[in-house]
Amino acid sequence: MANNSKKIMFGFVFFLVLLYNCFARDKAIVEKKDGAMFWEMTGTDKNGNESKVYILGTFHAGDDRLYPLPQFVLDAYDNADIVCGEISTQGWEELQSVLISKMASDMLDSESHLDQFLTEEEVALTYEYLGAQTPYMFLYKPWVLNQVISSFTLSETNMDFVDAYDSFFIARSNDRGINMEGLDSVERQIDCLSYGDFDFQLVALKGSFEAIENPEETVENFLNLYEAYLSFDEKVMEEAYFKEIETEINEYEGFKGYYDVLLVERNKDWAVTIDNYLNEGGTTFIFAGTGHFIGDDSVFNFMRANGTLK
Repeated sequence: MANNSKKIMFGFVFFLVLLYNCFARDKAIVEKKDGAMFWEMTGTDKNGNESKVYILGTFHAGDDRLYPLPQFVLDAYDNADIVCGEISTQGWEELQSVLISKMASDMLDSESHLDQFLTEEEVALTYEYLGAQTPYMFLYKPWVLNQVISSFTLSETNMDFVDAYDSFFIARSNDRGINMEGLDSVERQIDCLSYGDFDFQLVALKGSFEAIENPEETVENFLNLYEAYLSFDEKVMEEAYFKEIETEINEYEGFKGYYDVLLVERNKDWAVTIDNYLNEGGTTFIFAGTGHFIGDDSVFNFMRANGTLK
């Protein structure tokens, strides 16, 4: 009787294994396309049908050298069932109110203004760039002023946010009435902007002041990174991108935690989200920062670790 029970149990387990193998999805494959930071991922959905995810790695600023876009990128977008950016259409609509709410929660107390923690030169630079708006910036934690100051470097490069692929596809989707989905909530994106305690934010802000005081070096580094992006070569971009990150971490160890939040933690979650798109089926077009799809902790490597990508 005991032997019969064992045989029945073994047969049942074997049946479950066979059943699982019948419904288990094949691992997806990903292929990098020449001529863009663009990947085509092919997998199997929950019904056993082929599903695709196209991923365009972006650089969050640009110039006319990005255009015209390769036709295969436009075709992937035009034929997609779902368009997904870092933030959804709804997220963009909510951005201003969420940002204002976060700023309000990060006001300093009435006895501590940010200029008390800055040098005379840094205060003078703030007035030079912001004029009459400067006193308001001193009411908040350092991250608020840092977002403003760090943006001035871009103006020295003859590049603009509006020329980036991100802006192109946001505008294209708006024009066509496409409701974009998002890899992140708008709250999570703002959490990245406002990362860290007061001391960390102050270090980051002072780094931005140093950058605008040494524009030649800052612009050169930025343009070198952009040229690496325009090579459309993963290895070239990876080397340039992570070299900048390693330099920052070596200068201040606190940046390690920041990049874990900015890249590693988000990449883990994006890996699951993209697998869900494959599982649900159809064709999805994703555009998001290239840094998430290169390096040891890339979205692709987390998908491999999860067993969803070869």
